[in-house]
Amino acid sequence: MKNSPSICTLIVTYNGTDNVEKQISEYSGISSLVVVDNGSNSNFVDSLKQLNSRFHFELILNNENKGLSCALNQGLDYALKIGAKYLLTMDQDSFIDGNTIKKLMDAFEFDKSVVSVGPYYGETCDNTTYVNYLITSGNIIDVEVLNKLGGYDNNLFIDNIDIEISFRLLVNGYKMVQVGGTSFNHKIGEMERSRIFKIKYYSHSPERFYWMYRNERYLIRKYKKSLPYLCFKSRVVSILYLLKVLFVERNRFAKIKKARIGWKDGKNISIERA
Repeated sequence: MKNSPSICTLIVTYNGTDNVEKQISEYSGISSLVVVDNGSNSNFVDSLKQLNSRFHFELILNNENKGLSCALNQGLDYALKIGAKYLLTMDQDSFIDGNTIKKLMDAFEFDKSVVSVGPYYGETCDNTTYVNYLITSGNIIDVEVLNKLGGYDNNLFIDNIDIEISFRLLVNGYKMVQVGGTSFNHKIGEMERSRIFKIKYYSHSPERFYWMYRNERYLIRKYKKSLPYLCFKSRVVSILYLLKVLFVERNRFAKIKKARIGWKDGKNISIERA
């Protein structure tokens, strides 16, 4: 799959780690590659420029953090420009190798109505299964379909972007699969330990809670008629998550306060087409 013209890999960065160099080294050899940086500090930007001189990829440097959805759409625009058929989206903390990418690409033959594929994360399963949702990192999606549906939703600065595009695919009759025999590790927060019960858990900042609950309300408003069960399930999970925050996590009152403000603000966002 050396330098395959059919796939473009997009890495979105923001003050990234050494993992970005590993990603660039791997993906520049097997596909077209675009890195979109969302306003990182000068040291990290300089490191990206040095990597670009070695690996020769498309580098887009935003002067400020425009949000993940905007960066994803910049990557989509580049994929359209070079005529790529598929777009692989990666965050800066994840990694999948070339063999896994090939398995993911082969899964498009599983069913001609499948337009989005992804690996299992955290564990491996042998079965390729239809799913209602794929996370952004490690996702390969049909460029033409994504563009036809309007790209990623710019109302969502961060969080729930992957759920939104997954819901939009479902509403428009497209299918997604999680591919058997694949797996990767994906960072979902910072590991902490509760003070009382000494339970380990993944934690997000209070500011992140604002975006999580703001965007969840937006999604429920957007899809409650077309996907009522999935919206109901999402709401139940988010309520249970707040209960976990209340009884287990540190800084719980600040997080719940931000979640409440975000939920309130999510009522007033203008809804883009589904």
